[in-house]
Amino acid sequence: MEPQPPRLKPGKILDTLGAMQKSLTRASQRIAQ
Repeated sequence: MEPQPPRLKPGKILDTLGAMQKSLTRASQRIAQ
């Protein structure tokens, strides 16, 4: 695998953070139940 370029697009970072937040929310809801 080639190393990723140091520059990251802000949109991609936001998408990644959004996906992480969604999965964390789903996991916490599952634990709460």
